[in-house]
Amino acid sequence: MVEVTTQDRPGLLYQIALALRACGLNLVNAKVATYGERVEDIFFVNTPDGRPVSAPEQRACLEREILSRLSTDAGN
Repeated sequence: MVEVTTQDRPGLLYQIALALRACGLNLVNAKVATYGERVEDIFFVNTPDGRPVSAPEQRACLEREILSRLSTDAGN
């Protein structure tokens, strides 16, 4: 499970999807909520073989990719 809370902006879900793809993970389900200009999204992801994300390197990849994409996208 991946939780993202940030300011809403165009292309946000796309950037998160790119981060998941960059880490080789599959999106299984999502709960997306917007409160004014703030989003609170929960993404349920797994590995290509259907297992939960548990390896430290996969978690680190997710954190790195999401933070990088959201901080880069924030100025656009």
